[in-house]
Amino acid sequence: MSISSELAIRAGQLYASGKPVEALSACSEALQLDPNDCAALDAMAAILLAEGRQAEAVPHLRKPAYLKTSRVEPLRILAALQP
Repeated sequence: MSISSELAIRAGQLYASGKPVEALSACSEALQLDPNDCAALDAMAAILLAEGRQAEAVPHLRKPAYLKTSRVEPLRILAALQP
């Protein structure tokens, strides 16, 4: 497992512990290490959505499509966010 993926997991743990600022910081650090890490993209989007910051989450949901991954969940979430 990559360091960026480990940071994404840590971000989820931090968020679950009621530390959203620290969780977002861990996600940012993970994405600085690997901007294409799907675990980090997912974690960042999930935390931003949970915090009511939908507009900020959108780029993290769109990126897997640009990376041509077979993951469809980010696209489903994006579709649900559309008015």
